[in-house]
Amino acid sequence: AAVLHSIVSLAMLIGYYHLKVPLAIFKREKEIARKLEFDGLYIAEQPEDDDLKSHWDKLVISAKSFPVNYWDKFVKKKVRAKYSETYDFDSISNMLGMEKTSFSAQEEEGNKGLFHYIMNIDWRYQVWKAGVTITDNSFLYSLWYFSFSVMGNFNNFFFAAHLLDVAVGFKTLRTILQSVTHNGKQLVLTVMLLTIIVYIYTVIAFNFFRK
Repeated sequence: AAVLHSIVSLAMLIGYYHLKVPLAIFKREKEIARKLEFDGLYIAEQPEDDDLKSHWDKLVISAKSFPVNYWDKFVKKKVRAKYSETYDFDSISNMLGMEKTSFSAQEEEGNKGLFHYIMNIDWRYQVWKAGVTITDNSFLYSLWYFSFSVMGNFNNFFFAAHLLDVAVGFKTLRTILQSVTHNGKQLVLTVMLLTIIVYIYTVIAFNFFRK
């Protein structure tokens, strides 16, 4: 039964990756494309220092294959045409990962094979996509669910973590969980502070009773 549970958990994870992740990538690509074209983000203005999402998205705009899921494949050309009159053409081309001239597209024919295929993978886009996928809460939930299911084959204690799935299934319990974990940064800082205080008092108590 434990092995069957792990297989079902893996199927859920794979299903989510193939059905839901492409939609999340599409929405993210659309958001980036709109900000580039209409707001001039990264060209006319820079994101805030604490805007980690926008800083991560800056990685993908210079990827050769961007956008992949978004339907407007000419968004980079539109952005360059729109802002090249005000800003430097070459710097915009470099930032968008575009060729400055229309040559160099013919060199790619001829070489075919595994090595050529690996070299032609757009690693910049794949790294960005992996980052977006890993930070997707629902994907993380499915991943942890599968991980605890696998570990439960070795120790039944890990199956107890799946009780959280029951809590998430009920609206009232889910609301309580969300209220507790709403501000993740504050929660982490509180736990760290509590750990430090407990450690300090433990050391003081140890030294006191040792004397």
